[in-house]
Amino acid sequence: MAENSLIRSIRPMVLSAVFAALIAVGAFIQFNLPFTPVPVTLQTLFVLLAGLFLPPGWALASIFLYLFAGLIGLPVFASGMRGFAAFQGPSAGFLLGFAVAAPIVSLISRIGQGEEKAWAEIIWDLAAVFIGTVIIYAAGYPWIVLNLGWEWRVGLARAVVPYLPGDILKIIASVLLAASGRKIILGNA
Repeated sequence: MAENSLIRSIRPMVLSAVFAALIAVGAFIQFNLPFTPVPVTLQTLFVLLAGLFLPPGWALASIFLYLFAGLIGLPVFASGMRGFAAFQGPSAGFLLGFAVAAPIVSLISRIGQGEEKAWAEIIWDLAAVFIGTVIIYAAGYPWIVLNLGWEWRVGLARAVVPYLPGDILKIIASVLLAASGRKIILGNA
């Protein structure tokens, strides 16, 4: 009994570190678009999954751990920047959006967890990751426009529209992975 309690208390901490590492790995699974300095990556997939799998505080901790690793100079950012410079570059708004999105995704997703109908959980998860994606864009889009001196419509064409198909796929993938993976990864916790 005490062993189960210990596992339940350590599990979120370990998963938080795992998601921080996955976000870093997701930064390197990328391809560049010729018209923007922000590459298409899998980071947002892992940010959304952190929110779906972790309680809000631990989801935020996973993002802070990832951002802290980059701040101290570890090569975890897709831009290749390290240290404080990464928080001044064109991707900084998206990085900061991760810190808001992950706990919000967690809060919204947890409303639907434990619903009797599996589809109700999926609806809450879809709402959560959709809102999380909007939050990431809401932080990243204005930052990149102002950082690069683009007009707002140019920023929309270069920093939002080209990413929408991939983000729709990430939304779907994150919900499907959460639906199938929660019982396996979280057990009864």
